[in-house]
Amino acid sequence: TIAAMDWNKNIFGNIFRRKHWLLGRIKGIQISHAKHYSHNLHQLENELIEDFNKVLYQEELFWFQKSRTN
Repeated sequence: TIAAMDWNKNIFGNIFRRKHWLLGRIKGIQISHAKHYSHNLHQLENELIEDFNKVLYQEELFWFQKSRTN
């Protein structure tokens, strides 16, 4: 249905964009850590990694659900 397609696009489409955004932020922090250490950046990195792991889990669920429909 159209509603399901819209939901898929808006919810799961955001998962892939968020995954890409989080990877970019984590990479930027890690590059910054190579130059100088910051406790605040370290905490932010840990939070972003936690968010990234949640997104990976959501992506895993997405592919599982997608495989069941096909």
